Amino acid sequence: MKKKSNSLNRSVLFLFYFLYCLFFNTSFSQSKNEQIDKLKMDLDSSKNQQIKLVEQILELNQIIFTNQENYKKEVATFEFTIKQLESKLMVLQNELDFLKSLEKYSLNSFTFNENSDSVKSNAPFLLGLKLASIDSTNLAIEELTNVVKKQNGTSDGEIAQFILGRQYMDKGEFTKALLELVNVHTNNAEISSMCLGLQGDCHSEMKDYKKAFEKYLEAAHMFENELTTPMYLFKAALCAEKVKDFNTAFAYYSKIKDSYTKFAIQKGIDNYIARVLKLKN
Repeated sequence: MKKKSNSLNRSVLFLFYFLYCLFFNTSFSQSKNEQIDKLKMDLDSSKNQQIKLVEQILELNQIIFTNQENYKKEVATFEFTIKQLESKLMVLQNELDFLKSLEKYSLNSFTFNENSDSVKSNAPFLLGLKLASIDSTNLAIEELTNVVKKQNGTSDGEIAQFILGRQYMDKGEFTKALLELVNVHTNNAEISSMCLGLQGDCHSEMKDYKKAFEKYLEAAHMFENELTTPMYLFKAALCAEKVKDFNTAFAYYSKIKDSYTKFAIQKGIDNYIARVLKLKN
């Protein structure tokens, strides 16, 4: 009887031990599954954070790229504006030189006497000049065209043709301007030089920079002086830049710096030299 009791006790203990092990293993398994699930959730959360971080980085890169592109556009616009201002400044300088020379060459030679045959014969020329000076372009063209036809080959006829070409330039009719300017023939080197310079301006406006370069060099060497020579060399250098001939541009900028100090300082020629050095490298 006692043996049976002991055997029963062992069976009960074994059953309890078995149930305990089963419960423990089940609990452990559930705990392990919960940990795995939690790790998966953490991993998914981490991946989502990484994705968001990557998206933010891409967004920031796009913003930086856009800002860089906007900055480049602003710089390009600024440089274009500077070049436009430079072009206008050169035109104004050319105009000033022209008026000074014209005053010395023609107006001072007249005696303003109402009965003077000289004044009577040159009345259309003087009227055309006056109309040009007050920006009455169309009326000036009409008057000057008549003078050119009537006085072709005379000194006043050549000056009238010179002014006529300039008036066509003011209207933006550069082909017509060239037709007049190339037919101006005068013994005055200063006027001839400015005529070549205006032809260079016409070709430049028409984006024929190689031809403009040639005309500017002719103008610079025809009447060498401290004012127009460096101005035309400067324009020639700008045209060389336009066709990406940076070595030639550098050579003429350097010549201006070495030979025409006053103009070089006024123009800030070192900035142009630095620019072409950067572009050629």
